[in-house]
Amino acid sequence: MKGSYYRSILAILGACGWLLCAEPAARAAVGDGRDGRTVVGVVRARRTAGEPGRLATRLAALGPRALPALLWTLGTKRVPAFRLEAPRDLRPEELSSIREAFRLLPVDDVLAFLEDLEPATLTPESIRAALEVLGLIGRGGDLDVAWRLAAPVAPAGQTLDWVPMDRSIRAAFERALDRVLERDPGGIAILGGEIGSMPRELAAAAIRAIGRTRHPESLEVLARLLSHEPDADGLILLAIRESGARVARPSDTSIAWRVRSYLDHEDVLLVLGSVRAMAILQDDEAVPQLAELLDHPQQSVRSAAYAALREITGAAFASDSERWLAWYEAETDWWRRTAPTLDGLAQRSAEEAATVINGLVAKHMFRHEIAEALSPCLWHAQPDIVLLTCSVLGSLGSSGSIPALSELRDSSEPRIAAAAVRALARIGTVAAR
Repeated sequence: MKGSYYRSILAILGACGWLLCAEPAARAAVGDGRDGRTVVGVVRARRTAGEPGRLATRLAALGPRALPALLWTLGTKRVPAFRLEAPRDLRPEELSSIREAFRLLPVDDVLAFLEDLEPATLTPESIRAALEVLGLIGRGGDLDVAWRLAAPVAPAGQTLDWVPMDRSIRAAFERALDRVLERDPGGIAILGGEIGSMPRELAAAAIRAIGRTRHPESLEVLARLLSHEPDADGLILLAIRESGARVARPSDTSIAWRVRSYLDHEDVLLVLGSVRAMAILQDDEAVPQLAELLDHPQQSVRSAAYAALREITGAAFASDSERWLAWYEAETDWWRRTAPTLDGLAQRSAEEAATVINGLVAKHMFRHEIAEALSPCLWHAQPDIVLLTCSVLGSLGSSGSIPALSELRDSSEPRIAAAAVRALARIGTVAAR
């Protein structure tokens, strides 16, 4: 025990000589030599004393003055050489402790430190480390710091869009965005508003990050970007497709309308992007235009339109535009006649409600509207009607039913709770867990 204690003391004292013998890059990076020596000493002392669990606390206790040295150590993942000790890589537990130290330090102090960094004076390792720290502690309002750090430095007379970007920094930027947006969905709108100011590669990375979120607002933000960033429209449509697969069907009809407007675009790639996004958004109103695309001169468009029609409607007719248009007209007429009969269904007798609900089982077109009209029946006075409604909502597969069905998972009636879980599972949502 005594030997361990004295080794710890000697390690800290020995660290005081690190600036004389350390690697030049380390000396330049950490700023105040005293603080750099202390960080290195604490890391080495904790390892020598066999107490890595306390390392984060000890490092955080050094305060904001140690931030430059901590950032350099996180970026290089090394402890510099000094005295008779050779440089070495950080152990995984030491690296985790350094990350935790950033979390333990006052957030405002760490953010102020990151804001004051000048990217032109930093190594790629330090930039990646700064982005990692921002991902650990940042909020939506701090995302401007992320893209300022990640943006390449343009030579005189050259615009940022034409400056090649370090791929590792771009990847670190995307990871930081993913972490911040997961923690603070309010950053989605903030990031969307910044995209127009970003260099092209960073804007593309930001669009992809928004598309990866599981928050409904991502679709709204991406849809608003369409046509405002014409060069990025193809990527935005792809992000809408990815986001639409992760979140519930949006109630905001303007999202589908904006995407649908690209179905007759002169650029075939944008038409394809719109068609594939329509399939994910389950836009019933797109069916007539998709049917017309079955006669498009490009085979890729015809195939994508046919796949989208089958996905949206659940029908499996041949790739014949006239057949699809006739069917859509008939279905639309049926819905006009049926929709009024669903009003107040939850207050009707069990026999009448069952007759109406059973007539909807085989329907797929307008399934989201049907599901919305049926959801109040989940609170019908008769348990058999509730069970029937759960079954039909499961077969319709509309994500709009998820909130109501989720409430029933905790029903005091075991049969109803089980039926709700089965319906959620059929819809294919993680809420069924």
